[in-house]
Amino acid sequence: MDDASRRELADSLDRLAEQADWNPELWQRCHDLLQHDRDDELMGYVYDEIVHYSGVFQSPNVFGLRVRPRRNQLELYRKELRVIANAVRLHAPLSQVKKQS
Repeated sequence: MDDASRRELADSLDRLAEQADWNPELWQRCHDLLQHDRDDELMGYVYDEIVHYSGVFQSPNVFGLRVRPRRNQLELYRKELRVIANAVRLHAPLSQVKKQS
């Protein structure tokens, strides 16, 4: 991934972390940026994390209704997305990201 795309991905992840509700356009932008670099260890991890993040917002309860994540759960994801965004900016190794998460 080139530096401009890395910066855009990191900025998008930071903005995603700021969202109180599901933002499908912003999530899709992150997803699109990662489509071609999932073979890279860090980018593969980032991809898996944003897919998991989407499941948190879109998982249905037993009645089939979407359930909003709990506040503490959302805070954990916000922190993790910020750590990941910083790692993407700095070209950090995956091991460093996992230590901070």
